[in-house]
Amino acid sequence: MIRFEAGAVEELGDKFRHNPVGTGPFEFASLEPKQKVVLKAFDKHGEGKPKVDQLEVLYLPETAARTLAFVKGDVDMIE
Repeated sequence: MIRFEAGAVEELGDKFRHNPVGTGPFEFASLEPKQKVVLKAFDKHGEGKPKVDQLEVLYLPETAARTLAFVKGDVDMIE
């Protein structure tokens, strides 16, 4: 079932923040607060399935920890 954002907010109430709705090439898979968000490829995306099967966005608040993770090859990019 496809929901528009306004409908999802009404339907999910307070649970909406952990069940995001979007239209991009990835869909929400899981959330570990202050640790990571996992997104998986959305097979039915209008422009086709992404070339990457999954993305993990890690929460690394310390600059040194981010840099070390990048240097060690634990992450592919940092900001």
